[in-house]
Amino acid sequence: MGAIALDTLFDRARDASVKVMTERDDARSRAVAAIRAIEQKLQEAVAGDVLRGLRDLGKPYGTFHAAAVGRNLSHGIDTRVPWGKRGLYLTKDGEFWMAVLEDGQLHARAVADDELRVEDLEHVVEAARAALAQHVASCDRTAASYGRAAALAARLARAIGG
Repeated sequence: MGAIALDTLFDRARDASVKVMTERDDARSRAVAAIRAIEQKLQEAVAGDVLRGLRDLGKPYGTFHAAAVGRNLSHGIDTRVPWGKRGLYLTKDGEFWMAVLEDGQLHARAVADDELRVEDLEHVVEAARAALAQHVASCDRTAASYGRAAALAARLARAIGG
């Protein structure tokens, strides 16, 4: 008949399940380690500053300058914290936090390792890339503004003999 014996299928199913669970656990631990490494590199990259250019995603319920991380973001990293649905965010301090709006309040806290998922890794990379690009653009604009102010101050000092 060509049918696989039931006892053989039981064995194959068990082996397949063990393989999936082993691969899942390995992938998850590696993803969490990678996310934490990205978090550390973000903090090192801003050198004591904050990630500039991030919007306040918590208003009017609280201040939360962050970048949204995840799927189905209607406005990219500027997607506001949703009502009743906890989401992952990259804060201006370069940390990953969970946030939710409930009972008319913003609730946000640092994300625990056991809350991170394998699928989060790709989204973390995308959010970090976008937040860093915004940071660089904001710093460039701010530095240019300071440069113009310094040049104006120098011209004024020369003009008034200072």
